[in-house]
Amino acid sequence: MAALDAETTTGGSAPAPLAPPAWTVWALVPVTFVTFFLMAVLWGLIGPVLIPALQHNERLITLTGFFPIELIGVLVPALIAIRLTKTDFRAAFPLKAVAPWRVLFMVLATAGMALVITYFQGWFAHFTGWEYPQEIGELIRARSPMDWVLLISAVAFVPAFAEEMVTRGYIQSALVPRVGLWVGICLTAAIFALLHLTPSGLPTYVVLGLWLSVIRYRTGSLWGNIAAHATNNTLAILQANFVPDSFWGPRAAYLLPLGVVMFGVFAWLSLRGLERNHGKQPV
Repeated sequence: MAALDAETTTGGSAPAPLAPPAWTVWALVPVTFVTFFLMAVLWGLIGPVLIPALQHNERLITLTGFFPIELIGVLVPALIAIRLTKTDFRAAFPLKAVAPWRVLFMVLATAGMALVITYFQGWFAHFTGWEYPQEIGELIRARSPMDWVLLISAVAFVPAFAEEMVTRGYIQSALVPRVGLWVGICLTAAIFALLHLTPSGLPTYVVLGLWLSVIRYRTGSLWGNIAAHATNNTLAILQANFVPDSFWGPRAAYLLPLGVVMFGVFAWLSLRGLERNHGKQPV
Protein backbone atom coordinates (compact mmCIF):
# COMPACT_ATOMS: atom_id res chain seq x y z
CA MET A 1 0.00 0.00 0.00
CA ALA A 2 1.21 3.44 -0.80
CA ALA A 3 2.59 5.53 2.02
CA LEU A 4 1.04 8.87 2.80
CA ASP A 5 2.38 11.62 0.61
CA ALA A 6 4.95 13.42 2.74
CA GLU A 7 5.25 16.38 0.43
CA THR A 8 2.49 18.38 2.12
CA THR A 9 4.13 21.64 3.07
CA THR A 10 3.67 24.37 5.58
CA GLY A 11 4.92 27.87 5.08
CA GLY A 12 5.40 27.03 1.39
CA SER A 13 8.51 24.85 1.70
CA ALA A 14 9.16 22.77 4.83
CA PRO A 15 7.45 19.34 4.89
CA ALA A 16 4.74 19.07 7.54
CA PRO A 17 5.68 16.61 10.31
CA LEU A 18 4.04 13.19 10.02
CA ALA A 19 3.15 13.03 13.71
CA PRO A 20 2.14 15.63 16.30
CA PRO A 21 4.77 16.26 19.01
CA ALA A 22 4.27 13.78 21.85
CA TRP A 23 4.44 16.50 24.52
CA THR A 24 1.29 18.09 23.12
CA VAL A 25 -0.74 15.08 24.28
CA TRP A 26 -0.16 16.05 27.91
CA ALA A 27 -1.44 19.54 27.15
CA LEU A 28 -4.32 18.35 24.98
CA VAL A 29 -5.85 16.00 27.57
CA PRO A 30 -6.45 18.61 30.32
CA VAL A 31 -7.55 21.19 27.76
CA THR A 32 -10.08 18.68 26.41
CA PHE A 33 -11.44 18.10 29.91
CA VAL A 34 -11.92 21.85 30.33
CA THR A 35 -13.57 22.41 26.95
CA PHE A 36 -15.77 19.34 27.50
CA PHE A 37 -17.16 20.70 30.74
CA LEU A 38 -17.43 24.26 29.41
CA MET A 39 -19.50 23.05 26.46
CA ALA A 40 -21.70 20.96 28.76
CA VAL A 41 -22.42 24.01 30.93
CA LEU A 42 -22.85 26.30 27.94
CA TRP A 43 -25.26 23.94 26.21
CA GLY A 44 -27.29 23.62 29.39
CA LEU A 45 -27.70 27.40 29.32
CA ILE A 46 -28.19 28.13 25.63
CA GLY A 47 -29.67 24.86 24.38
CA PRO A 48 -33.18 25.55 25.74
CA VAL A 49 -32.99 29.07 24.33
CA LEU A 50 -32.02 27.89 20.85
CA ILE A 51 -34.42 24.91 20.90
CA PRO A 52 -37.58 25.70 22.93
CA ALA A 53 -38.54 22.00 23.00
CA LEU A 54 -35.63 21.42 25.38
CA GLN A 55 -37.00 23.71 28.06
CA HIS A 56 -37.60 21.91 31.36
CA ASN A 57 -36.40 18.62 29.86
CA GLU A 58 -33.00 17.74 31.30
CA ARG A 59 -32.86 14.42 29.48
CA LEU A 60 -33.28 16.02 26.05
CA ILE A 61 -30.78 18.71 26.96
CA THR A 62 -28.27 15.96 27.80
CA LEU A 63 -28.94 13.94 24.65
CA THR A 64 -28.77 16.89 22.25
CA GLY A 65 -25.71 18.13 24.14
CA PHE A 66 -23.68 15.24 22.74
CA PHE A 67 -23.44 17.13 19.44
CA PRO A 68 -21.72 20.33 20.68
CA ILE A 69 -19.87 18.61 23.52
CA GLU A 70 -18.27 15.95 21.31
CA LEU A 71 -17.77 17.97 18.13
CA ILE A 72 -16.62 21.18 19.82
CA GLY A 73 -15.56 20.26 23.34
CA VAL A 74 -13.69 17.08 22.38
CA LEU A 75 -12.69 17.43 18.73
CA VAL A 76 -11.92 21.13 18.29
CA PRO A 77 -8.94 21.23 20.73
CA ALA A 78 -7.22 18.52 18.69
CA LEU A 79 -7.91 20.38 15.45
CA ILE A 80 -6.41 23.53 16.96
CA ALA A 81 -3.37 21.54 18.14
CA ILE A 82 -2.84 20.29 14.59
CA ARG A 83 -2.93 23.87 13.36
CA LEU A 84 -0.55 25.15 16.04
CA THR A 85 1.99 22.34 15.55
CA LYS A 86 1.69 22.55 11.74
CA THR A 87 1.28 18.79 11.56
CA ASP A 88 0.04 17.15 8.39
CA PHE A 89 -3.71 16.75 8.96
CA ARG A 90 -3.83 13.46 7.06
CA ALA A 91 -1.11 11.97 9.23
CA ALA A 92 -2.82 12.73 12.54
CA PHE A 93 -6.31 11.97 11.22
CA PRO A 94 -5.78 9.26 8.58
CA LEU A 95 -9.06 8.65 6.76
CA LYS A 96 -7.93 6.60 3.80
CA ALA A 97 -10.36 4.02 2.49
CA VAL A 98 -10.60 0.59 4.11
CA ALA A 99 -12.17 -2.31 2.23
CA PRO A 100 -15.87 -2.59 3.19
CA TRP A 101 -15.51 -6.31 3.89
CA ARG A 102 -12.77 -5.57 6.41
CA VAL A 103 -14.96 -3.00 8.14
CA LEU A 104 -17.82 -5.52 8.26
CA PHE A 105 -15.57 -8.08 9.94
CA MET A 106 -14.37 -5.41 12.41
CA VAL A 107 -18.01 -4.70 13.27
CA LEU A 108 -18.69 -8.41 13.81
CA ALA A 109 -15.53 -8.78 15.90
CA THR A 110 -16.67 -5.84 18.03
CA ALA A 111 -20.07 -7.49 18.52
CA GLY A 112 -18.30 -10.59 19.82
CA MET A 113 -16.10 -8.48 22.05
CA ALA A 114 -19.21 -6.74 23.42
CA LEU A 115 -20.52 -10.10 24.64
CA VAL A 116 -17.27 -10.73 26.49
CA ILE A 117 -17.15 -7.21 27.93
CA THR A 118 -20.68 -7.60 29.27
CA TYR A 119 -19.46 -10.40 31.52
CA PHE A 120 -16.23 -8.56 32.39
CA GLN A 121 -18.34 -5.61 33.51
CA GLY A 122 -20.45 -7.84 35.72
CA TRP A 123 -17.43 -9.47 37.35
CA PHE A 124 -15.75 -6.10 37.80
CA ALA A 125 -18.83 -4.68 39.52
CA HIS A 126 -19.08 -7.77 41.74
CA PHE A 127 -15.48 -7.61 42.96
CA THR A 128 -15.14 -3.82 43.24
CA GLY A 129 -18.67 -2.82 44.18
CA TRP A 130 -18.58 -0.22 41.37
CA GLU A 131 -21.90 -0.59 39.61
CA TYR A 132 -22.33 1.03 36.22
CA PRO A 133 -24.34 4.25 36.80
CA GLN A 134 -28.06 3.60 36.50
CA GLU A 135 -28.59 7.12 35.17
CA ILE A 136 -26.63 6.21 32.03
CA GLY A 137 -28.93 3.26 31.42
CA GLU A 138 -31.95 5.50 31.89
CA LEU A 139 -30.52 8.12 29.56
CA ILE A 140 -30.14 5.68 26.66
CA ARG A 141 -33.58 4.07 26.96
CA ALA A 142 -35.71 5.23 24.06
CA ARG A 143 -39.18 6.61 24.79
CA SER A 144 -40.22 7.69 21.32
CA PRO A 145 -39.13 7.39 17.66
CA MET A 146 -37.33 10.73 18.01
CA ASP A 147 -35.39 9.28 20.93
CA TRP A 148 -34.07 6.55 18.63
CA VAL A 149 -32.88 9.15 16.13
CA LEU A 150 -31.09 11.07 18.89
CA LEU A 151 -29.61 7.98 20.51
CA ILE A 152 -28.19 6.50 17.31
CA SER A 153 -26.85 9.81 15.99
CA ALA A 154 -25.82 11.64 19.16
CA VAL A 155 -24.84 8.76 21.45
CA ALA A 156 -23.62 6.12 18.99
CA PHE A 157 -22.10 7.86 15.97
CA VAL A 158 -21.04 11.38 16.97
CA PRO A 159 -18.93 10.23 19.95
CA ALA A 160 -17.43 7.45 17.84
CA PHE A 161 -16.28 9.96 15.23
CA ALA A 162 -15.03 12.67 17.59
CA GLU A 163 -13.35 10.38 20.13
CA GLU A 164 -11.60 8.28 17.47
CA MET A 165 -10.28 11.38 15.74
CA VAL A 166 -8.79 12.57 19.04
CA THR A 167 -7.58 9.33 20.65
CA ARG A 168 -6.61 6.91 17.88
CA GLY A 169 -6.03 9.87 15.57
CA TYR A 170 -4.10 12.66 17.27
CA ILE A 171 -3.00 10.96 20.50
CA GLN A 172 -1.89 7.60 19.09
CA SER A 173 -0.18 9.31 16.15
CA ALA A 174 1.77 11.44 18.62
CA LEU A 175 2.69 8.75 21.16
CA VAL A 176 3.63 5.69 19.12
CA PRO A 177 6.64 7.19 17.30
CA ARG A 178 7.92 8.58 20.60
CA VAL A 179 7.39 5.74 23.10
CA GLY A 180 7.04 2.70 20.87
CA LEU A 181 4.13 0.70 19.53
CA TRP A 182 2.75 -1.20 22.50
CA VAL A 183 3.48 1.45 25.11
CA GLY A 184 1.82 3.98 22.81
CA ILE A 185 -1.21 1.74 22.30
CA CYS A 186 -1.57 1.11 26.03
CA LEU A 187 -1.21 4.81 26.87
CA THR A 188 -3.80 5.68 24.22
CA ALA A 189 -6.24 3.11 25.65
CA ALA A 190 -5.61 4.46 29.17
CA ILE A 191 -6.27 8.05 28.06
CA PHE A 192 -9.41 6.88 26.26
CA ALA A 193 -10.64 5.29 29.51
CA LEU A 194 -9.67 8.37 31.53
CA LEU A 195 -11.62 10.70 29.24
CA HIS A 196 -14.85 8.86 30.05
CA LEU A 197 -14.62 9.68 33.77
CA THR A 198 -16.49 6.49 34.70
CA PRO A 199 -14.34 4.12 36.81
CA SER A 200 -17.08 1.48 36.79
CA GLY A 201 -16.73 1.26 33.00
CA LEU A 202 -12.99 0.47 33.00
CA PRO A 203 -13.35 -3.05 31.54
CA THR A 204 -15.26 -1.66 28.57
CA TYR A 205 -13.04 1.34 27.94
CA VAL A 206 -9.73 -0.48 28.33
CA VAL A 207 -10.59 -3.58 26.27
CA LEU A 208 -12.40 -1.56 23.61
CA GLY A 209 -9.60 1.01 23.57
CA LEU A 210 -6.92 -1.65 22.97
CA TRP A 211 -8.90 -3.22 20.12
CA LEU A 212 -9.50 0.16 18.47
CA SER A 213 -5.81 1.05 18.77
CA VAL A 214 -4.85 -2.21 17.07
CA ILE A 215 -7.28 -1.47 14.22
CA ARG A 216 -5.68 1.95 13.78
CA TYR A 217 -2.20 0.43 13.82
CA ARG A 218 -2.95 -2.34 11.32
CA THR A 219 -5.09 -0.36 8.86
CA GLY A 220 -3.43 3.05 9.09
CA SER A 221 -6.93 4.54 8.95
CA LEU A 222 -9.64 5.66 11.36
CA TRP A 223 -12.67 4.40 9.42
CA GLY A 224 -12.52 0.93 10.93
CA ASN A 225 -12.18 2.47 14.39
CA ILE A 226 -15.18 4.73 13.90
CA ALA A 227 -17.32 1.83 12.66
CA ALA A 228 -16.25 -0.47 15.51
CA HIS A 229 -16.71 2.26 18.14
CA ALA A 230 -20.16 3.14 16.79
CA THR A 231 -21.04 -0.56 16.85
CA ASN A 232 -20.12 -0.85 20.51
CA ASN A 233 -22.19 2.24 21.35
CA THR A 234 -25.18 1.01 19.34
CA LEU A 235 -25.08 -2.40 21.01
CA ALA A 236 -25.03 -0.70 24.43
CA ILE A 237 -28.16 1.24 23.44
CA LEU A 238 -29.91 -1.90 22.17
CA GLN A 239 -28.95 -3.80 25.30
CA ALA A 240 -30.31 -1.07 27.57
CA ASN A 241 -33.61 -1.09 25.68
CA PHE A 242 -34.22 -4.76 24.96
CA VAL A 243 -32.06 -7.02 27.14
CA PRO A 244 -32.73 -7.21 30.91
CA ASP A 245 -29.80 -7.78 33.28
CA SER A 246 -31.28 -11.15 34.22
CA PHE A 247 -30.71 -12.40 30.67
CA TRP A 248 -26.94 -12.76 30.96
CA GLY A 249 -26.23 -14.93 33.99
CA PRO A 250 -28.03 -18.15 32.97
CA ARG A 251 -26.56 -18.01 29.47
CA ALA A 252 -22.90 -17.37 30.34
CA ALA A 253 -21.85 -20.96 29.53
CA TYR A 254 -22.42 -20.42 25.82
CA LEU A 255 -22.61 -16.65 25.28
CA LEU A 256 -19.14 -16.01 26.73
CA PRO A 257 -17.39 -18.65 24.55
CA LEU A 258 -19.44 -17.43 21.57
CA GLY A 259 -18.16 -13.90 22.14
CA VAL A 260 -14.55 -15.08 22.41
CA VAL A 261 -14.81 -17.12 19.20
CA MET A 262 -16.61 -14.33 17.31
CA PHE A 263 -14.01 -11.80 18.32
CA GLY A 264 -11.05 -14.05 17.55
CA VAL A 265 -12.28 -15.22 14.16
CA PHE A 266 -13.59 -11.91 12.84
CA ALA A 267 -10.70 -9.86 14.23
CA TRP A 268 -8.25 -12.19 12.45
CA LEU A 269 -10.24 -12.06 9.21
CA SER A 270 -10.51 -8.27 9.32
CA LEU A 271 -6.77 -7.70 9.83
CA ARG A 272 -5.18 -10.57 7.91
CA GLY A 273 -2.94 -9.59 5.05
CA LEU A 274 -2.41 -6.01 6.24
CA GLU A 275 1.07 -4.61 6.55
CA ARG A 276 1.94 -3.52 10.05
CA ASN A 277 1.98 0.25 10.48
CA HIS A 278 4.15 1.38 13.40
CA GLY A 279 2.58 4.79 13.54
CA LYS A 280 5.38 6.69 11.82
CA GLN A 281 3.19 7.19 8.80
CA PRO A 282 -0.13 5.67 7.76
CA VAL A 283 0.02 3.01 5.06
